Amino acid sequence: MAAQPVAVAPRASLLRNRYAVFGVVMLVLLMGTMNVTLVLVAVLHIQQGLDTTLAWVSWTVTGHQLAQVATMPLAAKLGDQFGRKRVFLGAIVCFLAGSTGAGLAPNIGTLILFRVVMGFGVGAFMPSAAGIVADLFPRQRAKMIGLFSTFLPFGWVLGPNLGGFVVGNLSWRWAMLANAPIAIVAFAAMAAMLTESRRAAARHHFDVMGASLLAGGVISFMLAFTLLGGRYSISFLSVPPLFALSLALLWLFWRHE
Repeated sequence: MAAQPVAVAPRASLLRNRYAVFGVVMLVLLMGTMNVTLVLVAVLHIQQGLDTTLAWVSWTVTGHQLAQVATMPLAAKLGDQFGRKRVFLGAIVCFLAGSTGAGLAPNIGTLILFRVVMGFGVGAFMPSAAGIVADLFPRQRAKMIGLFSTFLPFGWVLGPNLGGFVVGNLSWRWAMLANAPIAIVAFAAMAAMLTESRRAAARHHFDVMGASLLAGGVISFMLAFTLLGGRYSISFLSVPPLFALSLALLWLFWRHE
C-alpha cells in the first residue's frame, strides 16, 4: 500500500515565519559560497602547517568542488522524497561535521576527506533552498529565488577578504572552524521555524542508476579539466580517458532516462 504523504501544518503556520526562514536560508547560502573562496587564501599556510606539497593542498579545493557538483543534481530529488527540511538540515549537519573535522585535521589526507564532506553539504544547500523558498512564497517564487541568487556573489567576494583576515591574525584552522557557530545557529533556527514540506508518494522511487551515471559523468568531466593543467605526464595522459569516460557515462545516462 502506498505511503501517505506527511501531514503538514495549516498554511498560516507554514508562512508565519517565512521571512525569518528566508533570512536563515540566505545566511546558509552565504556561508556555503564564502567557504569556496575562503580556503584559497589559506593554501600556502595549509601547505606549511601540514608539511605537504602544493599539489596535495590543491585537492582540498578540487575534492570540495567535485563533491559539490555531484551532490547538486541529487539534493532536489531527495528533498521531494524525504522532505526539504530534512535534507536542508542534513546538509547543515554535513557541512558542520566537515568544517569541524577540517579545522582539526592532523594531516593533509584527513583535511581533503573533510573538505569533501563539506562539499556534499554545500552541494545540497542550493537545490534545497530553492525548494524551501518556492514553498514559502508560491506567488513570489521567481522574485524570491532571484533575490537569494543575486545575493550569492557576496559570498565569493567576502570569502577571500574574511579568509585573509582570519588566516593573517589567527590560523588557517580557524578559517575552517569559523563556520561552526553559524551552522549551529542556522540549524537551530531552521529546526524551530520551518515546517516540513510534503513528501512524494512511495511510488516515486529514487533513481539510483540515473543518479550514479550523471554523477560519474560530471565528476569525470571536471576531473579531466582539473588534471589538464597538471605538471606531470601521468596527469596529462589521464585526461583523454577521463573525457571518454565522461561522454560514455553521460550517453548512458541519456539512454537510461
